[in-house]
Amino acid sequence: MLLGGCLILGVQSNLGHAFAVGVAVVATRALLYFLVRTLRRSGTVAHPTIVVGAEHDGREVVRRLRAHPECGLRPLGFLDRDSGDRDGLVLPVFGGPSELTAVLERHQPHALLLTQGAMREEEMVTLVRACQKHRCEVFVQPRLHE
Repeated sequence: MLLGGCLILGVQSNLGHAFAVGVAVVATRALLYFLVRTLRRSGTVAHPTIVVGAEHDGREVVRRLRAHPECGLRPLGFLDRDSGDRDGLVLPVFGGPSELTAVLERHQPHALLLTQGAMREEEMVTLVRACQKHRCEVFVQPRLHE
């Protein structure tokens, strides 16, 4: 009986420690998320980003990223193969997708954001491989058809 009582007390003690550790982990994680979000919102932490596609979708992505700095992405400019309408662009166009390697070396972005309709899927593979070589993260805007 005494042995059983000790085991039960030991289990209760371990459960109490496990609960305390769980609460500490959750509280620490929440604090770190709050800190990172605050640093992003203030602009202290922002990853330089190249947006592929200077058409409507690319411009809208840039507008939203600028309106929401807590996302942590700071747009530097565009890559676009079409030399069409450049009026109203708030960022420079660095060239076309074929110039990605030079742009990655010159501007050293941490992220590349592919917008809808910016290029064919075959071209995307080449861009993703170049980004992997330069340790540049790739984000793809989903293609949602209406």
